[in-house]
Amino acid sequence: MCSALFSQSAPIQEGHDVIVTSEWGERLGFLGLNGVFEAGPTMGQAQDVAYDPTSDTIFLMNDDVFAYDGPDLYAYNPHTLQQTYIGDLDLGVDGSVLACHPGTGELYYLNWGSTKLYHLDKQTAALTLIGSGAPARVYRGAAFHPQTHELYAVQSPIGSLAATLVVIDVATGASTVLTQVDRNVRSLTFDQQGGLIGLVGILPLGGPFDLVGISLTTGQTQVITTYPSGLSLGGLSIMPATSPTLTLSSSTPIGGQTFFVAVTGAKADAHTWLGWSLTGAGSTVVPQLGITLGLASPIGSGPPLVSRLDGRLMHTVTLPQLIGVQVWVQAMQMDLVSNVETFTIQ
Repeated sequence: MCSALFSQSAPIQEGHDVIVTSEWGERLGFLGLNGVFEAGPTMGQAQDVAYDPTSDTIFLMNDDVFAYDGPDLYAYNPHTLQQTYIGDLDLGVDGSVLACHPGTGELYYLNWGSTKLYHLDKQTAALTLIGSGAPARVYRGAAFHPQTHELYAVQSPIGSLAATLVVIDVATGASTVLTQVDRNVRSLTFDQQGGLIGLVGILPLGGPFDLVGISLTTGQTQVITTYPSGLSLGGLSIMPATSPTLTLSSSTPIGGQTFFVAVTGAKADAHTWLGWSLTGAGSTVVPQLGITLGLASPIGSGPPLVSRLDGRLMHTVTLPQLIGVQVWVQAMQMDLVSNVETFTIQ
């Protein structure tokens, strides 16, 4: 621990919300805005993903095209890394496009081959048919707008170089055409500000893939970054960083020894500091980060670490020889603070 709370002469790396993807046939993954892919856990024939903000859970559709059962639904906890198998979908459904309503947490499933819209029970994987859209097209990706809660989707015939952006009525499954998209976008998500983002590439030939912004009015795309060949990216979803979670090492905090502090649910690729206090909880403004720490008379723990693309990081600290002293600790990023945890040095 050092005496200065915050010292940063170089520009602060603010990072971005976690961008979740599925690498088809293998695993979850996480995308950087600089063309970097970070591998996540292996989850079989991973096809599409959807983040549920109401339960802080990533749902993943796993569809082995050579198996004789339907697609499988899994839940993934981004904090504990626990995978939970939920169940098989009906054998008669084909392909996997997931979308999660940001207000209710309800899951919706769109069938590639028939453009049917289903409600998907996230506890049992049971499907309830709602209705159908235009039968001549194939759904490639879908996502709910974070403010209007409208369901947007891209449709395109197999082999097409362009796509059609539609809005789907979640009560009937009917679709309304908004505009033509100038590239064959195959996955969709929205950022917190309502910006539509998609992936463009050739599946399953291994990329390269462009991450693009998409105009809701003109369908024009603009490349954000490009991921190299060798990947088979599938689904796309954004996990907003709103409240990072700090957890303490399960080991006993002993003076003079190493102690671990983990942070999850943070911004990806962002500078992250720890603030410490030997006084207790309080209120301290850190103007450089635009935050207020919940610590009294805080001190810092050295230079920042950079969070992973999945919004996780581990701080390693050598505890001072202050036996019996209680310590309060909190993590901070630009515009974000974690919970406060406390422990006593042994």
